[in-house]
Amino acid sequence: MYAATDYRPRGAERELCERADHTDWLYLASLVALNAGAVILDGWVLKYNVYSSPGRLVGAGVGGLTWGALVSGAYLSLPKCDPTWVSSHPPEGAVRTHLPLSIALSTLAVATAPLFVYIETGPVPLNWPVSERSARVVIPMVTGLLGSLVPYIEFLAPRTWRASRQLERLRLEGAPVPPGGLAPANGFQMGYTVRF
Repeated sequence: MYAATDYRPRGAERELCERADHTDWLYLASLVALNAGAVILDGWVLKYNVYSSPGRLVGAGVGGLTWGALVSGAYLSLPKCDPTWVSSHPPEGAVRTHLPLSIALSTLAVATAPLFVYIETGPVPLNWPVSERSARVVIPMVTGLLGSLVPYIEFLAPRTWRASRQLERLRLEGAPVPPGGLAPANGFQMGYTVRF
């Protein structure tokens, strides 16, 4: 049972908070390396060495995917815990959600992925058809959206995000129940648990 002013991590929460307290530099570096690999693949390999339009569009898709993962993953790998303050849910339940920020990051990835692909592609050869040039805008938008959702997958998420989610679950499971419970006057009580 947590006291009303019990803000510091305790017990199992200390280790989780230590993992979530520092930026996951390895995760960030790997995302930057994936983006560099996408630039090399599309700009230096596929642009001049593949003579079919669908083959060249693979590079645009990979560029959008890695860019979307970088946009969301960069935020998720930042510190998510403070050793002097662990936020917990009030007795009413989870009133704060990560969904609006996730939607904003996905929107940013969708809007900027075609720009990233255009910059890394460089001057477009004149012999490319208009349909391919148009597809190099649409495909990165779609794959940028998919890429922005990849860092939220549990086993692909950065260490800081996984630890903060586990910390939230611990705090939610240990949330205090008011005296007498939440049952109405007739004594009937019902509850549910959802795990992500």
